[in-house]
Amino acid sequence: NVNILDNDQKYINQIPEWSLEYKTFELSFNNRVRLRSFKHFILTDLNGISILQCGKIDNNTYALDFQNPLAPIQAFVIGITSVINKITC
Repeated sequence: NVNILDNDQKYINQIPEWSLEYKTFELSFNNRVRLRSFKHFILTDLNGISILQCGKIDNNTYALDFQNPLAPIQAFVIGITSVINKITC
């Protein structure tokens, strides 16, 4: 889990759940994301409200959804850093 502190707010990565059907860990994107990938992540506040989610839609296409308190550039940098870091690993 990654914790980000900003203006006394704390954000955490949502923990994926094990899928017996696909034998892999999954996050729920409510049909927004179509492919399974270890690059997916959802950042939530302590109340479980999603403030940033990044997931794979197609082979080279990702969805990046965000809301306040993140600015567009912050969401983009977090998303692209995560995807690039996982590609190089």
